[in-house]
Amino acid sequence: MADVTEHVRNLADLGTDGHVWALTEDDIRIRIWSVGTNHFCVRRDFHGTFRSFAGVSPNLTGTVSAGVTGTEDGTDWAVFTGTWAPRVPTSGFVGDFDFGCTQDGACEAHRGVGYLFFADGFQALHVRQYDLVYDGGAHGVWHESSNASTGDITG
Repeated sequence: MADVTEHVRNLADLGTDGHVWALTEDDIRIRIWSVGTNHFCVRRDFHGTFRSFAGVSPNLTGTVSAGVTGTEDGTDWAVFTGTWAPRVPTSGFVGDFDFGCTQDGACEAHRGVGYLFFADGFQALHVRQYDLVYDGGAHGVWHESSNASTGDITG
């Protein structure tokens, strides 16, 4: 149904307790397919970078300084109910979006997969899984998944 890429900037990245610890800039490949009447699977593959805010580290083991940078790579996928109504093309590059997020979690734009492809967003989320790796070089590696969170970005 859809196989697109997008570029996003200034997207808030949440620590394990929900605090905003960094902003990311990512190239995201989004694939969506139907698995029944108004039931869909979506897979997003992320490749990008992060820049930290000063404060609590993402996995809560210490603190992180402002301006720590690194890479982010991973995947998330979900099964949900929705009404298919694409606002963007269903193949190719769909745009460069600046979310304008800040450390308090406020974001100027809220353009996710639900907004881009479904009339009413996701009516019901049935399953969500994710697996992301943040590599901060000398500041550590944080592996965040729906199953566990190991390591951290500190310093």
